[in-house]
Amino acid sequence: MGYEAIGTIDSQLDIVADWATFGLEGVLYYLKNHQVVGVVHWNVWDRIPQARQLIADRTTVTQPKHLKGRI
Repeated sequence: MGYEAIGTIDSQLDIVADWATFGLEGVLYYLKNHQVVGVVHWNVWDRIPQARQLIADRTTVTQPKHLKGRI
């Protein structure tokens, strides 16, 4: 078990969870004003560059389903 994280991780932000296996493997996206500002990879490895780019793109997320499978 382990994780990698980048950006702003704060429980007061909106969180979108994309679990491959609930509680065991997935990606948590942290959003502020509908933009991804942080990402936690839970048992997902070597994806920090993709998360960094997603944060840098400042893409507006209108529906959580648009984040599913992004990383």
